[in-house]
Amino acid sequence: MSVFNVISHRPYPLPKLPWLMTQTWTDVVFVHWPVEASSIRSSVPDGMEIDIYGGQAWISVVFFSLKEAGLIITPRFSLKEKVHEMNVRTYVKRNGKQGVYFFSLDTNSLLNTVGPRLAYFLPYFWADLKKERNNESLTIKAARKSSHRKYKCSLSTCGQTYTAEKGSLDEWLTERYVFSIE
Repeated sequence: MSVFNVISHRPYPLPKLPWLMTQTWTDVVFVHWPVEASSIRSSVPDGMEIDIYGGQAWISVVFFSLKEAGLIITPRFSLKEKVHEMNVRTYVKRNGKQGVYFFSLDTNSLLNTVGPRLAYFLPYFWADLKKERNNESLTIKAARKSSHRKYKCSLSTCGQTYTAEKGSLDEWLTERYVFSIE
């Protein structure tokens, strides 16, 4: 069954416009922190409500490796270059829909930096992103090319697909289908 047919968990219908592209992600990592909504309010554009779970706003760092990509009208192709992405996000509501607001998106692919920045006005940055896997551990290193900002995360992996429980914080943080820009 195609992943495009699995929609029963979505909170609202699929968009009427056709999909433009597909991607296969591997080594997806979510790291979350609760924060006071007032501490990030000035960084989120007016017109977006900061979404709250358990009385807190949340900030997440999400990392993944892009294994395959393709336009919907072309076959998928495997990427020869190791493309990684890391984004820093918070959770918002806009026009009644839950979504994410990206503070930044970093990738080691110049094409993946420039394309979405121009097409969607997303805050992409070119970065040196590396992933090291040893048995059941994963280390992620990121250094933005245009500044001295760095990030390093080491963690243990379970190696299994994880499905969040309905109504849980994990579901609330991951079941988002809309991103918002200014």
